[in-house]
Amino acid sequence: MQCLLRAALAIVVAGVQPQVNAAEPPAPSVPEPGPVDETDRPSGEAAPDDRRIVLLRPKIVGDTPDRVRVEITSAVIAGLRRGEAEVIESDQTIDGCADSECRRQVAAELGVTRVLTVTVTVTRRDYDTKITLYDGATGDEVAAIDRRCELCGIAEVAELVDSQSATLLRRIQQKAVAATLVVRSDPPGARVLLDRRPIGTTPLTVEVAVGAHAIELAMRGFTTAQRNFTALAGVRETLMVTLTRPDQTRTGLRRGAIVSFAAAGVVGVVGAALVGIHGRPNRLMCSGGDVDAQGDCRFLYGTRAPGVALIALGSAGLMVGIGLIGAWRSANGRRPKLGFRAPEGLRRLGAATR
Repeated sequence: MQCLLRAALAIVVAGVQPQVNAAEPPAPSVPEPGPVDETDRPSGEAAPDDRRIVLLRPKIVGDTPDRVRVEITSAVIAGLRRGEAEVIESDQTIDGCADSECRRQVAAELGVTRVLTVTVTVTRRDYDTKITLYDGATGDEVAAIDRRCELCGIAEVAELVDSQSATLLRRIQQKAVAATLVVRSDPPGARVLLDRRPIGTTPLTVEVAVGAHAIELAMRGFTTAQRNFTALAGVRETLMVTLTRPDQTRTGLRRGAIVSFAAAGVVGVVGAALVGIHGRPNRLMCSGGDVDAQGDCRFLYGTRAPGVALIALGSAGLMVGIGLIGAWRSANGRRPKLGFRAPEGLRRLGAATR
């Protein structure tokens, strides 16, 4: 009986033991994904080249605590990163890398396209800041911003350079997508005004801001030409304008009207003067026996007829001038205005006498 119990116990133990050994080990814990830190980026992986900027060690001129440089550096980096730029700090000083060749080498070694320098001059509590951006391929300056902060604290200066760096980067990004305008004219040499500001003479190629613009081409002896266009980002817009000379017929009509009015005025005045002196004694011929006892001269002016003729001639010249003005306005696409509106008092008087 005991043997049977021992055998049964052995079988039970043997049946339980394989289940314990067959159990799967617990799965290793997998950490949840978190934000990627730029400092953990593999050396072989890089951000887009046009957003990689190397920041040389900021230059502080004046007696300031060491924390000023630290805060200014942090503010510049923050402003650039708001524009989605990847900033690489360099221990290279501005004075130690003052020429374009050095800046070009630094950019090539770090694989960036821009080099940024920051100079802060401190005079008591006045801060003069200058942020300059250089082209990494040539080492030449492409943009710069100067600002002054009077009676400022370190926090205010940090905020200023933060804004400066963001603004500078935004300018470069906007310039990269600016539109290009090409203006040509026949004949060449016309003066070009873009939005009422002179920008040069044709032929001309210039970068313009994206949006609607108005352009004018002017040249002596030619009619000013006006055009409107909309500049699109990255698009090269070409305007070819043929300048025309003023219509000689219209010019002649206008000049003829002016001459007619002037002549009509002179002739009319002379005619009125002749009518005015008609019947008056001619003092130039009155002397001696030509004057009677009452002192009257027997020679009188007889100028009514020529005066009336001149007045009629002046009136005709006036009508010719009005006709020429009407023709000139018609040639310019305007409605002729040959009538006139009588004063209110005269119109009321005419209505009362009907």
